[in-house]
Amino acid sequence: MKKILLLSLTLLFTLFAGCNKSAKDDPDSANPNQHKVVVKEIIQVSSYTYAKVEEGSKEVWIAFKKSEIANGETLYFEGGMEMANFKSTELNRTFPSILFLDRVSKTPITAAAATTQADPHGTGMGGGEQPSPQKPVLEKEEVKIEKPAGGVAIGDLYTNSKSYESKLVKVKGKVTKYNAQILSKNWIHIQDGSGTKENFDLTITTDDEVKVGDIVTFQGKITLNKDFGSGYFYKLIMEDAKKAK
Repeated sequence: MKKILLLSLTLLFTLFAGCNKSAKDDPDSANPNQHKVVVKEIIQVSSYTYAKVEEGSKEVWIAFKKSEIANGETLYFEGGMEMANFKSTELNRTFPSILFLDRVSKTPITAAAATTQADPHGTGMGGGEQPSPQKPVLEKEEVKIEKPAGGVAIGDLYTNSKSYESKLVKVKGKVTKYNAQILSKNWIHIQDGSGTKENFDLTITTDDEVKVGDIVTFQGKITLNKDFGSGYFYKLIMEDAKKAK
């Protein structure tokens, strides 16, 4: 009986050690959330790399910060934000489905690397240590800008957000942050001095260009509880805005 018990324990130990060795020796299995894909087609534009990739029998288009890659190369990534019927203005082409990625890697992404943090709106290409993006840290500035004729103060947008949902709204404020060509849009943060210490900043997506410090007026559609994925959640955002007088 003792011999049988000893043999059983030996077999269990051997199996356990084999499993551990397998996980260590195969870095692809170290992070079950990552995708391992092979590049089949590449399109380079000014700021982005578009790639058709294959994972098993499935082919998908992905997009990430412009990087040097080659056909046949293996890439690794996690997460991403899928965009349906996405039109690239530079390519004049519509993708039925494309996955925008925070980062891709040429080596397996470790679980530890996947939890690190980095710059806002950042996408990267690297060896598995590139971080995930986070929304920018915002500070309320000492500005006092009157709302435009027929427009709304930023503080009122947040206070009465339900009444402005899906409606075209005009706002005026000072540009405090500006990021060009993220997901083929320019991202603007403006303040007008109104609002609380939590709700004083309005994020705007637009094709128009501005500079930090500009006083601008925009008109666009208000969307509530917009989740772009990867930490980009906005309880209120103005989308597809246009400069107004």
